This record gives sequence, structure tokens and C-alpha cells, in this order.
Amino acid sequence: MGNSWDHKMRRLTQEEQERFDHNLEVFGTTCGARGCKGRIEYITSYRYVTGARGRTTRARRLVCRDHAEKFARKHGLEMPM
Repeated sequence: MGNSWDHKMRRLTQEEQERFDHNLEVFGTTCGARGCKGRIEYITSYRYVTGARGRTTRARRLVCRDHAEKFARKHGLEMPM
């Protein structure tokens, strides 16, 4: 992610956590990292340039605690409590 910026992360609100826990039970929705089956607890986001036209896109991912910690370390962020 050399051309990305504005890295952010936050913990899910109680309401969001309840909704995603329900989706885990009903639909099997888990962490957005490839192959990970962890429980969603955080939202990560960043901006990057797409294609030759230079458009800016915001990427968002729902991730487990382990992947949130990796994202935080990689981009110099503190883990939200």
C-alpha cells in the first residue's frame, strides 16, 4: 500500500457489534481478511488512487482483533479500546 494514506481504525459500537454477531450466527460473516474466520470487532479504512485517471477511493474493511492489530502496527496507529 505504498500509495495509500489517511489510515484510520475504530472499534465497532455496541449496536454494530450486536448486528455483526447476529450476521456471524446467521450468515457466517467473519473477518474481511482473506481466509480469516475471526469475529468482526473493528473497521479499518484508508484512501488510495485508482487507475490512470487518478481517482481517489476509500477502502473499508471489517476485521478481527488480530488483523486490526496488524493494520495498526503497519500504519503507526494506536489500537482503539
